[in-house]
Amino acid sequence: MGWYDMTLSWPAGGETQSRQIGRFLVTEFVPASFQVRTLLDGSVFGPGDPYRAQVWATLHSGGPYTRASVRTTILVQAAPFAPDDPVAAGFSFDANPDGTPASATLSEQNATLDDQGGARADGRLPDAVPIVYGRLVIQAAVESARGAWVADRAQ
Repeated sequence: MGWYDMTLSWPAGGETQSRQIGRFLVTEFVPASFQVRTLLDGSVFGPGDPYRAQVWATLHSGGPYTRASVRTTILVQAAPFAPDDPVAAGFSFDANPDGTPASATLSEQNATLDDQGGARADGRLPDAVPIVYGRLVIQAAVESARGAWVADRAQ
């Protein structure tokens, strides 16, 4: 708790320039009593494929965090194609045409954690997505009793 200053620094002509860009006061910090974990079942997905994500919320002291609202967002993020084959090491290919968005939200689902602190988000990828190649990302956020959201993501 207390006052905190934010300073931005950058190199300029062999020396470092810096400027204070903000100052804020923390009067109370209460960490969430639980953590969120997200798991995406699978690693390679294509148009029309099913997906399943699992979300768990557990208390730091042990045991499940239950009956809380959970918001799950499924999106695809554009990425260059970089093969794992040693022959193609160091090469990457931009599979997405110019004008492709950086990400596209595919689904948003709301649920409630069960008695074991878990929830699932199931669905099927659309047949047409504006991103040709990328990563499937699942973002899950669980609402605390104080109204704050605790989040995690899997890809």
